[in-house]
Amino acid sequence: MRRTLLYSVPIIAVFSLIGAAVFNSLDVHTSATPLPASYDDNVAFSQLNIKARAVNEGGGSTAVNDLVNELFATFSTTVATDVKTRIANSELLYQANQRGGVTETAVVQVVNGLKVKFNTPEFSKTDVYEVRKLRQALQLLAPQFVGHGRQSDQSSVGDVNSTIVPEMSPAEAVFVALAMMHQKKSNPNYQLTQAERAAMWADLHLTKIGQTLDDDPAKTEQINEAIADKIPTMSSAELLAIPHRALDILGIEN
Repeated sequence: MRRTLLYSVPIIAVFSLIGAAVFNSLDVHTSATPLPASYDDNVAFSQLNIKARAVNEGGGSTAVNDLVNELFATFSTTVATDVKTRIANSELLYQANQRGGVTETAVVQVVNGLKVKFNTPEFSKTDVYEVRKLRQALQLLAPQFVGHGRQSDQSSVGDVNSTIVPEMSPAEAVFVALAMMHQKKSNPNYQLTQAERAAMWADLHLTKIGQTLDDDPAKTEQINEAIADKIPTMSSAELLAIPHRALDILGIEN
């Protein structure tokens, strides 16, 4: 179910947002996650999956615009029209096979760039392994959108890929980047440094399969405080440029 929290600083500074939805914690243990009877009935992601299917069925610019709007609605956010337009235009080019996909490395660069920009704690950095883990969790909830690839690459309209397509569509890349930022803020399973992730991976696979971590409100507060300290030192122009810089890194055309 979508629930909404209003964050006064962190998400605004990232994508000029006025709020963010709280996802259920997305963990590595996706094989144990019960699947909904129908993906279209999964409350949190049903509209996203439905609108992605419309794009996959060749819905054209109307379907793509609806998907981009739903992408941000899933986070209960408002963004500037020019940001949405960039994403939609790039998505249309991708679906028409006129541009390549976005790599998971590019999402890592966006998230880690924001860590440097706002001097947030070391655990707010990510890597390709963590991005793939998140995409696998999200794919269970919106398989027509996450990890799906172009419909032209599928054998039929109804296909759901059994594996993750390595490169993302522009819209999926933005969605995954936003989802990762939220996980870094709220999900203890993503609030780990690279060294801690490596140690936890070994522990999980060797001794404690199925273990999860307890919430750590102090880590969320660390991110909030770091960003709150940085924002007064930045001009309005710098803040407004952040979403477009993120789209530049993702390779999303103007």
